[in-house]
Amino acid sequence: RSLCDWSSDVCSSDLRSLGFLGDTKEDRSDEGLRVDGDLAVALSGRIFRGSRERLTLEELCVAYRAGGLDAMRELRGAYVLAIADGARLFLVRDGSGQRTIFFGHCGARWAFAVEPKAIWSQSGFQRRVRPSALAQYLTYSFIPGRGTMLKGLYELPSGHHVELGDEAQARPERFFFFERPVEPSPRVAGGGDDEPVDSARWVERFRDLHAEAVAERIPADGPVAAFLSGGLDSSVVVAELARQTRRPVRTYSIHFGDKY
Repeated sequence: RSLCDWSSDVCSSDLRSLGFLGDTKEDRSDEGLRVDGDLAVALSGRIFRGSRERLTLEELCVAYRAGGLDAMRELRGAYVLAIADGARLFLVRDGSGQRTIFFGHCGARWAFAVEPKAIWSQSGFQRRVRPSALAQYLTYSFIPGRGTMLKGLYELPSGHHVELGDEAQARPERFFFFERPVEPSPRVAGGGDDEPVDSARWVERFRDLHAEAVAERIPADGPVAAFLSGGLDSSVVVAELARQTRRPVRTYSIHFGDKY
């Protein structure tokens, strides 16, 4: 399961320690590592092709060979990918950023992982705090952009891919755009081109898409559960989840005590 020596000056190590494999020993075809000739793909997360149907690593390799990185625009789900194509190494993060992936220099090599500690624990990584990141954290309670609290350690932004190569500075490129229309605007049946439908049609279209998104993520069997943050978004998701399944829906929230 080693990804080492994919190419010169590019290295990662054990998939499980990097978060590309969970604790399960189950042999799965939709997560982990697949090597196909000069192409290797490591996946953490889930990619969907249709309602409840996951894209396998074999199918993912076929899609990449056919469309390259452009094929990533069509992927749906929560995932991060590492793709070694010959001597080139790419990292990809899903459009909404549900999964995270970090990368940084370890001496003359690049390292990547789904958690920062797997990178800063490498012997070649120099742990140095970024003073500007500390100021950002104290101001916003988080660090915006791709920077982290440490110099030379970066988080790939959601909806971006990056190539890790010989250059000292990897430049992420955005491939996913929420604001880009994915379909023509609905029109009034029998109307002209300049007669858009009223807002009721958009509400109907959103309900259909929301129901489809929830359906894709309901497990085929076993218990069904969701995390409630206390806001509107999670409540709407749980309401749709309860509507679609006859199984009991368990919900959980986090409480930090009366002090907070």
